[in-house]
Amino acid sequence: TLLDRVLKALWESGRVQGPVVVVGPVAELDVGATVVEEGETGPQNMVRGLQTLSPTQQKGWALLCTCDLPLLSGESVNWLLDNAPEEADIVFPIITRQEYDAVLPGSPNTYAPVDGQEYTGGSIFLVRPAVIAQNLPLIEQVFAARKGLVPMARLGGIGLLWRFLTRTLTVEYVEQRASQLTGCRCRAARHAPPQLAADVDTMEDYQYVCQWLTDRGPRL
Repeated sequence: TLLDRVLKALWESGRVQGPVVVVGPVAELDVGATVVEEGETGPQNMVRGLQTLSPTQQKGWALLCTCDLPLLSGESVNWLLDNAPEEADIVFPIITRQEYDAVLPGSPNTYAPVDGQEYTGGSIFLVRPAVIAQNLPLIEQVFAARKGLVPMARLGGIGLLWRFLTRTLTVEYVEQRASQLTGCRCRAARHAPPQLAADVDTMEDYQYVCQWLTDRGPRL
């Protein structure tokens, strides 16, 4: 399953310490990891998973990951861990269209104009656990707007929305504005492996990944 592939990548990284927690329907999942019953929204699921961590683990970074990343690998997970700024509270990987197409040509994807290029974001990121709980209302809004570029930009305020619409938005401005809104240090990890962003939201995504694995899978 998609979930099996994600868990395999996390364990093969050799760097994931402490428990691996899956948030989902407990009665249906037997995956060799701790399973916590799911809530009604993605942000609620983040909180439920993070609440299983010990006080000591709460002080470090947690790796949050969606379960629909079939191309995730231990190597790509390690890239994020190796390139995360130590001072950050939230680390979000970003990839340009050119970088993405070099590995996954012709894939269906959504990009935002930033810094004179087009970027997409990852579906796996690093957080300090306390940050999620203290920003839950904001994260709920971001989660609800995540499929629309303009609604997402609007959440950043008039300055960010104007820069987005006039194509003058920069990565540095997004980091700055996100840090202001959350009260923590938000940083982007640039030039991330496309495997961190290749999630499966539609049948088109699924068919593309199946074909990509058929064509290139033996070389993985």
